Amino acid sequence: LSNLAQGTRLPPERTLCAELGVSRGTLRKALERLEARGRIWRHVGQGTFVGTRPANREARLSVVSETTSPHELMEMRLILEPQIARLASMRATDQEIGHMRYCVRKTGTVAESQAYELWDATLHRAVAQAAHNTLLLAVFDAVNEVRSMTEWGRLRDIVVSSRAVQLAWWHQHEEFVEAIAVRDADRAEKAAQNHVEMVLRQMLEASEKKFHSPSTV
Repeated sequence: LSNLAQGTRLPPERTLCAELGVSRGTLRKALERLEARGRIWRHVGQGTFVGTRPANREARLSVVSETTSPHELMEMRLILEPQIARLASMRATDQEIGHMRYCVRKTGTVAESQAYELWDATLHRAVAQAAHNTLLLAVFDAVNEVRSMTEWGRLRDIVVSSRAVQLAWWHQHEEFVEAIAVRDADRAEKAAQNHVEMVLRQMLEASEKKFHSPSTV
């Protein structure tokens, strides 16, 4: 859980049971202990989330999310994530790189969309942590929380349900993690930029399809 951003939504219990190889009863007992320790919190009808139950911070981010356009969100990611990858290539420890590679392998092997999203989120935050900049990590977490509150976050759920999209992202994950591993800052920055730009294109395509579908008329 320490590698997941505050506010990350965990997959459903059935997915976690399959991923961890435990029974539903064992999982629920573990979740209850984590909740008692303030490591997770639950919102009826929405799911289980990492971290302590938010109060004023969630309210402030909710206000920001209401006035943030999808374009602004992706513009922020294009500014932020390539620079995070660059810093990670210069500062990541061998242990952190090993963890990134493990996350990449998981995104290449899981097919269920919510499990994929969990490992995708874990990977991106691992890269942000490896930049070793506390303020940058806080901004990264805030951007992700705003993203989860917007229509853009819901569109992402649709996009990532495609196995073809998952595999395309997996190959890009491999590229920027290997660039970080060999300490190639320029390559890491460019690979991260390419990844965010691909996500932007796919999200725009999904938005267009949703807008023009009969159900939206």
